[in-house]
Amino acid sequence: MDTLISSGAKAEVVLYEGKSHTDLFLQDPMRGGRDAVLEEICSIMRETSHNDGNNGNYDSRRLQRRMVPEILLKLAHKISPF
Repeated sequence: MDTLISSGAKAEVVLYEGKSHTDLFLQDPMRGGRDAVLEEICSIMRETSHNDGNNGNYDSRRLQRRMVPEILLKLAHKISPF
């Protein structure tokens, strides 16, 4: 992170209690519904796109439908708790 900041990039560490690194891109999107982490990521992507002159079309509401049963997500977490 220090390298990013010294290079002029905006960097920040955000920790989410009870979340593993795979929750962010795998389990949470598969659960569907609203998710604070996904919404935060999409808002950063929108902000970055607008700053670059693009028409950022990142919408966290697109991932509302549950993709797999919860029992399978819990089983996957027990098998690979990363």
